[in-house]
Amino acid sequence: MVASATRNGRRIIAVVLKASSHASLYKEAEELLDYGFTRFSDKLLAPKGQILESVTLQNGQTLKLSPLQDVYETIPNGEGEEFRLKVEGVNQEQLQNNGELQGTLNIYYKDKLVQSRLLSAELGVANAIPFLWPPLKYYSLLPLLVLLFLVLSFLIGKRGMNNRGK
Repeated sequence: MVASATRNGRRIIAVVLKASSHASLYKEAEELLDYGFTRFSDKLLAPKGQILESVTLQNGQTLKLSPLQDVYETIPNGEGEEFRLKVEGVNQEQLQNNGELQGTLNIYYKDKLVQSRLLSAELGVANAIPFLWPPLKYYSLLPLLVLLFLVLSFLIGKRGMNNRGK
């Protein structure tokens, strides 16, 4: 049996595989859910947007790496000081090849890897203009092409009307 419950916005799922009766099945599921809510809590390890590492590129610009979403870990109450966050896998060659910089936030608990999350790269506002062009690639040209099409359509239509009058 699979059971779930939500308290204070936190959802826990319990699975009971074997029980002596239906009544004990429900009781065991309830006990497991209560155990989870009373003995464990979610710890925020890195909020979305928190700068975890800065990387200086070859052109002198600095990229700031941060998580794409809040990073939580469920831990036993009263524990959690043994977590270590480490940014790994930052490859500047990849940035030059495809205009994207990827990094990974690896989360270790007692020196054992327990979670990995992708990081996003953010460039300071002062340096944003030269950096924006490569990642935007061709789809950034779409609004410009639509505007160009409208202007040309207008000019061609106007020229056609002027030729009729002659």
